[in-house]
Amino acid sequence: MFYTKAGWSKGFRLSALLMVSVWGQGSFPRRCAPAILEFREVLGLCDEVSYWFWNGKNVGGIEETVGRLRDFVGKEKPILLGQYMWDFGGKRKMPVELMSNQLMVSERLPKSRQISGLIFHCTPLVDLALAAVNLSRKWIAEHRNEVV
Repeated sequence: MFYTKAGWSKGFRLSALLMVSVWGQGSFPRRCAPAILEFREVLGLCDEVSYWFWNGKNVGGIEETVGRLRDFVGKEKPILLGQYMWDFGGKRKMPVELMSNQLMVSERLPKSRQISGLIFHCTPLVDLALAAVNLSRKWIAEHRNEVV
């Protein structure tokens, strides 16, 4: 299925496709198997790449991993860094220390041109009084007018 301004459809015309950006989303393993190189061709078809850390235990390596992703996709491809407020891989609340680290690093990466922007994962979690959600709201309020 495909979504256009006209709504959901099972098919689409090429003219409809030209109105949207094509995004690729994925995670980047710490050790790249040779097969990962085939993924570069797929990312070449995307206008932007969104990148997420599904597992909270990997949040500490954001800068290194985003740097490798930047090398992998090239300097011109926009990367949007996803911000999870739940540790889906660990099946638990995102500890506030990890969320704080994620936000601190996310503040530096656009300034160094490693990423083009941020995406905050919006789920029913945002209605809960979770520490990671509250910290994210505060961070967004403090940084919403910054231009990099």
